[in-house]
Amino acid sequence: MNMKISNAKIVNIQKTRCITLEGANPKTVKSVLRAAYQGKAFNLGEDKHKAVIEGGSIKKMTSHSMSRNAHRHALENLEILMNNSLFVRSERPEKETSKFDSYKQYVVFFDDGTEHVARITEGIKGRDVMYDIIVSDITKEALLRELNRRPKPEFSELLSNLDDNKLVSVLQGK
Repeated sequence: MNMKISNAKIVNIQKTRCITLEGANPKTVKSVLRAAYQGKAFNLGEDKHKAVIEGGSIKKMTSHSMSRNAHRHALENLEILMNNSLFVRSERPEKETSKFDSYKQYVVFFDDGTEHVARITEGIKGRDVMYDIIVSDITKEALLRELNRRPKPEFSELLSNLDDNKLVSVLQGK
């Protein structure tokens, strides 16, 4: 299997723009999500399919990384990020014990004073759908440069220090 990211994905990522976000108030993130987003339909990805955020997704997205400003910024601006996300791939679960039958992976780049990439995961089982978001501190240019510079970019020090250890494999189609 080719370890490099496909040319089509590179072109799509290069075309995406980095979204600028305003600051976050860590004390209000959960209440903002519940009040503004719960039950609301968003357009997700370039195909703009409807994504509805429910309580389980809010709980999942706020169960990790809440001490990180970038994660809070992403959550407070979830609608903007979902609307501007780029579909990367669909996949079956790696483990038989997974709660979901399939996953769709999206990426979006944003800047809140520092550039980041967010991977949005949509887990699907029948009519049940859950969302999660994981934010990594890396610019689009640095990510593309590292993915394309050697046959096995997962050994790159920059990529090995990402908060999202699955981002590289998702982009490589593994």
